[in-house]
Amino acid sequence: MASDSGLLLIRPYPQIDFVGGPLQGCQPLVVDFQSQVFKPTDGDVSYDWVLDTVDIRTAQDANPTGINYPKAGDYTIKLKVTNNKGGCVTEIEKENYVNVHPVPVAAFETDPGYFTTIAQTRFRTQNLSRIQFGEMSYAWDWGTGNPEDTSQQKDPIFFYSQDTAEYIIKLVVTSDKDCQDSAFKRVKIGPDVTVFIPNAFTPNQSGPGLNNRFYVVADGIISFNIRIYNRWGEQMYISDNLKEGWDGKFQGDDCQQDVYMYVVNVKGFDGKLYEYSGTISLLR
Repeated sequence: MASDSGLLLIRPYPQIDFVGGPLQGCQPLVVDFQSQVFKPTDGDVSYDWVLDTVDIRTAQDANPTGINYPKAGDYTIKLKVTNNKGGCVTEIEKENYVNVHPVPVAAFETDPGYFTTIAQTRFRTQNLSRIQFGEMSYAWDWGTGNPEDTSQQKDPIFFYSQDTAEYIIKLVVTSDKDCQDSAFKRVKIGPDVTVFIPNAFTPNQSGPGLNNRFYVVADGIISFNIRIYNRWGEQMYISDNLKEGWDGKFQGDDCQQDVYMYVVNVKGFDGKLYEYSGTISLLR
C-alpha cells in the first residue's frame, strides 16, 4: 500500500478593526485613522480604505492621517485588508462613523443701515444668519461697553443713548453642536439737522450789528449751499461757506431794499439732502 505526504498551508483571513479621531466636530474636520490587524501577525497585508471625502476618497496606507472633511454630513468609512500570502480578504464598514457639523454663517442688517440722529436712536435688526441643518442661538452685543446691553433674541431692537457716537454691533451665532460664526456692523449716531433762516436783515448797519449780513445758522450738516435771487430770477449771491453770509451786495454794488428769494441746500450726516426755500427782506 502506497501513500503520499505533503505540507498544507492554511492562510488566515485577516482579523481587523480600525479607529479614528476626532470623529465629531465643526467643519472642516481633519481626522486621523489607524488600522488594527490582529492576524496575520507577520504584517504582510495590504490596505484599501474608502474614506468618503472629496479630498481623498480612497487610500492604501495602513494609517491615513490628516484626512480633511470640509463639508458637513455623516461619513461611512470602510477598510479592506488583504493577506498577501494567499489573497484572503476581510472588509469592515462603520456607517456614519465621522460626523461633521455645519458651521453657521452669521449675517444681519440694521434699519437704519448706518446712520441715525440723536432724535431717533433706535436700530432695528434683521437676522440673515443661516445654517445647512440644525438649530441656532444668537448673542448680540451692542458695543456700548455695558455688559447688560446684550440680547438673545433673533431680531432685537435696541435704543442707544441720545449722544453722538459710533458703535460696533456684534452678532455671535452658535449652532446646536457648538459651532460658531460672528458678524459685525458699525453704526453711527450724529446730531440732528437744524437750520434757522432769518426773514430780514439790514446791510446798511442801521439795525443790530449781527444783522448786517444774512446768515443761515445750521447744525448737524456736512455740506451747505445757498443761492439768492431777486424778484426777476437773477442770481444775486451763491456760496458754500456757511460762515460767510450775504452782505446785500451784487458785483460790489448795494442791492436795493426789496424782498429776495433764497434756496438753501444742506446734507446731513445721514447722507440725506435737505432743501429750504423762502424769502428774505433786505431793509435799508
